[in-house]
Amino acid sequence: MKKEVVIFDFDGVIVDSLDFSFEINKSHSPKLTRKEWEDMHLGNFYDAFKKHKISTVDDFYKEYESKIHHVFPIESMDKVIQSLHKKYRLTIVSGSPARIIDKYLNRYGLRDYFEAIVGNEYHLNKVEKFNKIKDLCNVSFGDCLQITDTVCDVKEGHLTGIESIAVTWGIFAKDVFKGEKTFAVVDAPEEITGAVDKFFGKGY
Repeated sequence: MKKEVVIFDFDGVIVDSLDFSFEINKSHSPKLTRKEWEDMHLGNFYDAFKKHKISTVDDFYKEYESKIHHVFPIESMDKVIQSLHKKYRLTIVSGSPARIIDKYLNRYGLRDYFEAIVGNEYHLNKVEKFNKIKDLCNVSFGDCLQITDTVCDVKEGHLTGIESIAVTWGIFAKDVFKGEKTFAVVDAPEEITGAVDKFFGKGY
């Protein structure tokens, strides 16, 4: 029976929603720069969201939902997900609503690979969502590994003892993760499986 749990972030890891997400935020806060928006992901995004007085979360996700389903998954991520599913239990923890993610994954034939999806309906803080995954999967944090594109997620993972693999095709470039304690930083989806296997001691 598979025990180890791989926790995927959704936006920026499985799907490239970054450009249109920024444009939605900028439409509500015209003075917001791309750099300011990226820096919002260094800490808890929703705290920064309130600080910058951008549109309400509900308004943002109404527009987000109208766009996300027309964006294909990042190239090769479907193969990575299929490969990892053979050895690990896959889950998603995201700042986006689980219902939107569920619909997206069904649209692109990926939903059945994921055991659980915990989104912002449950909580805005990822630590609480990591705790939910632990309870749902009945595992310890030591049995979990997250794959993310943000510094904030890496930091919140450390608060629970969850290690991280950071990807560089999302919001942050490789150099941003240099000061963070990540298990690995990968530059292409094809590198994920090897890094996960190495973490769980299944690499060669």
